[in-house]
Amino acid sequence: SAPSYVNGMDSGTFITWVDVSAGEKHNIGMSITGRIYTWGASESGQIGLAKEGVSAYTIPGRVLDTVTEPAISVAASFKSSFVIFNNRTGYSWGSNTMGELGSSTSISMVKTPTIISVLNGKNPKSISSGAFSRSVYADLSSSVVAWGDNTKGQFGIGSTGSKYTAVTVVSPSS
Repeated sequence: SAPSYVNGMDSGTFITWVDVSAGEKHNIGMSITGRIYTWGASESGQIGLAKEGVSAYTIPGRVLDTVTEPAISVAASFKSSFVIFNNRTGYSWGSNTMGELGSSTSISMVKTPTIISVLNGKNPKSISSGAFSRSVYADLSSSVVAWGDNTKGQFGIGSTGSKYTAVTVVSPSS
């Protein structure tokens, strides 16, 4: 079938998208004003709205609307969502089976946005992952760090195994 527009609305105004990322069955988008929206399946809390009995959101819903800073980067992974704000604070929510949320919790699912604690003091500029991935990457000023699933050596650090703390993947000065 042909592609179609995501016609999200917020307070009666159409949303102008500047960034959208797709997970396995969900999406996260960033508007031109830096607001965050999610839609799709939420069986692992990846939508971040935590409404009981709702397993799918068919229209974009605003997440983290209490944060006054505009967002600068969004990413979706297999069943998780991520955002970096202009003040360089990161939030994540959804599946955490391999430590992919980068938070201080070992809980396997987080239904509401939580601070990405592995990025504390690191000044991230952007965040990325992949639709079928449980690995997460953050671009810092002079390097890239990763956390989550590294069972196949996908971080390129010479070892395997999930990482629950951020490890440096690329450093131009090395």
